[in-house]
Amino acid sequence: MSDVIDLEELKNLDETFSNTQWKPRFESPWHHVELNNVLHAQRQPLDQPSVIIQEQKGMSQLVLRGNATDSTFVNGVEAALGLSLPLVAGMTSEFEDLRVYWQSPDEWLIVGKPDQARNIETALRNTLSGHFAITDVTGGQTLVSLSGANAENVLKKSISYDVNIKHFPIGKIVGTAFAKSQIQLRRTGEQSFELILRRSFADYLWSWLVDAGQEYGVALKR
Repeated sequence: MSDVIDLEELKNLDETFSNTQWKPRFESPWHHVELNNVLHAQRQPLDQPSVIIQEQKGMSQLVLRGNATDSTFVNGVEAALGLSLPLVAGMTSEFEDLRVYWQSPDEWLIVGKPDQARNIETALRNTLSGHFAITDVTGGQTLVSLSGANAENVLKKSISYDVNIKHFPIGKIVGTAFAKSQIQLRRTGEQSFELILRRSFADYLWSWLVDAGQEYGVALKR
């Protein structure tokens, strides 16, 4: 084996990589899940599921922190995003494909379409001034839709928070314990919910949701 380095070959290789547009590989936390190994335990016919699970893959997610009593900050966010910050606990704002969820008196979660995190962050940084913080958490969390006639019953098995629609109306978001994990839970319709999960708990919560939904008939929507 020769120890001589061909400098011309090395230069050509370097130019090849320099001209290649590299993009990071993205895999959702649930890219590997299947229902085939659990469907046999269901009591409901497979063509009549009353619990539907769907991951909203790759949604852009950013945590924004700032002073809600500073009108310059609040107005700047509205100018950058085209929607107002929710300033009341548990409330959300929506406009087209962009959503903002209240997290605490000085913190919000911004959710947008896949691959929009950089554009959202750039718009905010170009508009805001003073003390604020923006953190891209897209890779650390995932959004899951839970819907169907028995979606609420699955939640009643899993959390202690009262999800009756009189107490938990459409649009409200709360942080709550879910089994042995923590989630953000938002009601999106009379029989539909959105769960925001930490990536590290995704497999555990997948197994829990499937097990909790088996008696009602559960389906995975791709």
